[in-house]
Amino acid sequence: MRWSPPDPATQALAQSLLYEALEGAVSAPTEKPKRGSGWTGRPLVWTKDTVVAALQDFFTQYGRAPTAGEWQRPSAYGIPGYASVKVEFGSVAAGLRAAGIDPPPRRRAHRKRNDIPKETL
Repeated sequence: MRWSPPDPATQALAQSLLYEALEGAVSAPTEKPKRGSGWTGRPLVWTKDTVVAALQDFFTQYGRAPTAGEWQRPSAYGIPGYASVKVEFGSVAAGLRAAGIDPPPRRRAHRKRNDIPKETL
């Protein structure tokens, strides 16, 4: 049996069902549902307000700023990605400060042995 395109009525019904499904997906909830409801905790678009709220939730739960490993897997912790925070605030430290969290101190780069002046050796 050869494939033939659906009749216009069936195609119109399929299109309307698709648009209804997409419309429901785009209008994401503004309030965070309870844990375990299947909601990943990530809005479709991160704004300054949602970034701050997510970082404050993380701080409330863990008592500290996210680690480098947690920034690499943000969906597992319900936080925005590193890049999303940088887009909204210019830097992750600025995003953390906006959420009322002290950013961790910057780590100094390790010096190679060749970079150390010979007179100090």
